[in-house]
Amino acid sequence: MNIKKLIEKVTENWSVKILCFALAVFIYMFHIISMLDRKSLIVPLNVVADGILVPLDALPQNIKVTVRAKSDVIATITSSGISAQLYLTDFTEPGVYDVPISVSLSNELMLVEPLEVFVKPDKIPVLLDKKVQKYLSVEPSISGEPSHGYVIHSVSVVPSSVKVVGPASIVEKTECIYTDKVNVKGASKGLSAVVGLDSTIKILTVLPEEDFRVTVAIEEAKTSATFKDITPHILHLNDDLLINSAVPSVSFTIEGSVSQLEKYKLTDSTVSLDCASILQDGEYTLPFIFSLPQGLSVGEYSPKTALLAVIVKNPVLSEDETDIDDNFEELDALKDVPEVDATTDVQNKNDNDGDVNDDNKEEGEIL
Repeated sequence: MNIKKLIEKVTENWSVKILCFALAVFIYMFHIISMLDRKSLIVPLNVVADGILVPLDALPQNIKVTVRAKSDVIATITSSGISAQLYLTDFTEPGVYDVPISVSLSNELMLVEPLEVFVKPDKIPVLLDKKVQKYLSVEPSISGEPSHGYVIHSVSVVPSSVKVVGPASIVEKTECIYTDKVNVKGASKGLSAVVGLDSTIKILTVLPEEDFRVTVAIEEAKTSATFKDITPHILHLNDDLLINSAVPSVSFTIEGSVSQLEKYKLTDSTVSLDCASILQDGEYTLPFIFSLPQGLSVGEYSPKTALLAVIVKNPVLSEDETDIDDNFEELDALKDVPEVDATTDVQNKNDNDGDVNDDNKEEGEIL
């Protein structure tokens, strides 16, 4: 058979022959595909935004990737051999873009035959904004309440500021960034905790990426109690002296911790007047003296001083005063003697004189 006849035989009914060849290839591929197993994997999505724009909305952190391979191979395929990227570097104007997802395979997976990889969706709509950076203060976030009688004195965080990078419309409105919550419920002493940052604003990148140490200082809560019209206790008053006036009362405020004041009760020694300096009767102005346990102190009180009138219990009299008293005693004694009638005394005297004259007369007659 010469070449001319061979060409004629090959090109004879060529359209039918091409159709049959395509059908054979399709059947072969269908047979190969039908022998492949399917597997779905969750792969982290890496956003590459090294340009002048950044996403304004939060993007998915993972995507779903489907792979097909022979049953004896597909069991060895894992997500570690597949990476997904979203490239935003080439965009230069803010706006909304449908950005395709790029998938890369490890060198081991590149050698697998046959292997099919599908990503759904294969594009993600992204809203891009201008990239800016700003230094923000870090504010510690506290939850819970300390134990009864205790309060938070101070809270500090290290480092106290960070640099954030993100879309201009978000960064410019952000004044500070908060840490994760530190729980102080029931605490009665200071504590320290290492925490991260609150992930509420996920589209901001914090530099440097590190943990933050929050230190909480806790101390006893301070309060006050008021006592009104309390009579002070009298101290060191001389045994020969006596207070001849009402002892002034005093109203005062005691300051201290909640735990101490809740247990404290007034005693005789709480407030007093020291009379050791009083040596004789008279009027004296004395300051109030307060005696309190350690940790408690006196705040405002009124009045500031007390006025006392002091007298002698048994006064010692002078010599003249003693004579006068003796005369008064004699007079008092005479008041107790019965009174004598003067007329009776004269009559008795006259009677006695008459008797004498009669006796003399009788004697004359005898002579």
